[in-house]
Amino acid sequence: MDSSNRSNQGDQPGLTDEKAKAEIIICTFERPANLSTTIECLNRQKHSFRGLTIWNNGPHIETIKNSARKARFPVKIIQSHRNIGGIGRFYAARRKRKLHPYFIFIDDDQAFNDNAIQTLTNEADEKKLVAWWTFTHSETGTYWDRRATQAGEINATYCGTGGMVCPAHVFANKSLFTKLSKKFQFIEDLWLSFYCKYELGMQLCKTKADFLMIEDEKDKNQWTNLRPLKEEFFAILKNDYKKPKTIQAIAQHTESKTQIQQQSMPTATKDQELKAFKSKSNRKNLILTRCGNHSLHPGWSSSEIERTYDIAGIAYEDLNLDSSQGLDFTETIEGAKSPGYYQWIHDNQWIFEKYEYIGLFDDDIKTNTSTLNALFEYTKILNLSIVQPALTSESWSGLLITKQHRSFLHRWTNFVEIMCPIFSSGTLRECSDGFKYHDGGGGCTEAHWIAKCSPVLGKVAIIDALPVTHTRQSGSEGSGDRSHQNHNISRNRMRMVMAQMGFSLSKDNLCGITLDGNFLHMGDINFINLVNNDALHLNPDRISMKNKYGQFIKSSLLLNNYHAKNVENFEAFNKGGACQELLEQLGAAAIYAGINYNELMAIYSKTSQ
Repeated sequence: MDSSNRSNQGDQPGLTDEKAKAEIIICTFERPANLSTTIECLNRQKHSFRGLTIWNNGPHIETIKNSARKARFPVKIIQSHRNIGGIGRFYAARRKRKLHPYFIFIDDDQAFNDNAIQTLTNEADEKKLVAWWTFTHSETGTYWDRRATQAGEINATYCGTGGMVCPAHVFANKSLFTKLSKKFQFIEDLWLSFYCKYELGMQLCKTKADFLMIEDEKDKNQWTNLRPLKEEFFAILKNDYKKPKTIQAIAQHTESKTQIQQQSMPTATKDQELKAFKSKSNRKNLILTRCGNHSLHPGWSSSEIERTYDIAGIAYEDLNLDSSQGLDFTETIEGAKSPGYYQWIHDNQWIFEKYEYIGLFDDDIKTNTSTLNALFEYTKILNLSIVQPALTSESWSGLLITKQHRSFLHRWTNFVEIMCPIFSSGTLRECSDGFKYHDGGGGCTEAHWIAKCSPVLGKVAIIDALPVTHTRQSGSEGSGDRSHQNHNISRNRMRMVMAQMGFSLSKDNLCGITLDGNFLHMGDINFINLVNNDALHLNPDRISMKNKYGQFIKSSLLLNNYHAKNVENFEAFNKGGACQELLEQLGAAAIYAGINYNELMAIYSKTSQ
């Protein structure tokens, strides 16, 4: 989830107060114009609150920012990379649960009077869920067998999230997120109602505050589409919880269960799960992924094909039930990619004894079991230290060297990217300390790996025959990093470490094996021509512009002068056969001599049929 943060303190002091009870959270989607009305209503409030968080599920971010500038209170905007529905407000609340005792939820299609926030704040109670849109269902009927709950009643069975005050402790429970099936993700209001009433023993009440719905066609269409799901989900929840106990009995049961869990369960359960993970399979390969609730890792595990690798999810947020599928083990370590990898690997040194190869894959990599099986097999045959699959032409990347070069089975390089590398177990043991130098996604950490592999020729490669797809622009997700740190500090720290080691990071194709079995290297103009021709088939629109290298590559491809520049550089570099002589000194021919071309083609053929 990519978050953009802005705060503004308005012209009128007093609207916000750190001593106030509640933070306000609004979810928006495709209705940016309505936000101005909401901001106006909040500006008129006679009671203070701590600020506003906007979780935006749609586009129109500039319109939302313009509306937020009119606020007379601090505003934080969180931009979701996709529409996850109203549950986005729950994720926002979980992030801030230690900062505020209560949250007030408002929909982006509501207007309200000057006293609404004060009324909700006065009604806030740790044991109550208080809302404007409330119903009481019959014990034996369907979702539609219900009556409107009156103000002051405490026996409601449903509370809508628009115009609601909820205690922060609700969002400290991981099960609120992990038990909700992805199928019913957009019916988070019904789930919260049942969860609070029957899991936490809370009372559901009608507020005395008054709200007004601003209806439009999108509201009607969405309501119509969700209607059958609401009926189905209500029936499932009602069956799961059966006839409820009394409030007192539920509260006692919840309290005693919580005490037992706090005394012994978390540590024991984690230890037991880890022990089972270590012993349950004899697979020789492992994939670690820093994953979230929109991870693509379920596609890496097929029920029809036997995997040769285990998958461990080092989650940067609490995973729901659907997102946990396909993982052999999961542990939550909040924060950015590199620190999470460093912490988990540092605490689990046993992986270096159990596994031969270990991959570190971003959760936005689209691939399948047969390709991943082939990658590990290919890597072992080449006896590589570090390798990565090439990225398809449609992948987002700012590095041309990592894109698939269609003329090659693979290329030996002096670079692989942190996006989806595979390490020999011994190499990762040597390299893993490099992750501690970076507080974010890990850019420039690659230089540390290459330094550990010196001399690099023959140890590092990019496999073109087995490409994968990178589905998001680099940096758009951030692997859970919501700290808004300046990661240039981490990159500069990494560069200082490299300078001390006498090593600088370059990105070069050194040599490779073509699809027809020829061995070519950077001292051969035919190698340069093939590399250049392959680049001309790439999609410039999928070259990330987040760095100067990406900007240069994209402009070169669009101007059709990339080939000419590389040939010019080759001729200047290889005067007098200097490159050929260097490769001979490094033993390039010896590398190729140990390769069984037919064996590589057999692996390639498994996935290309």
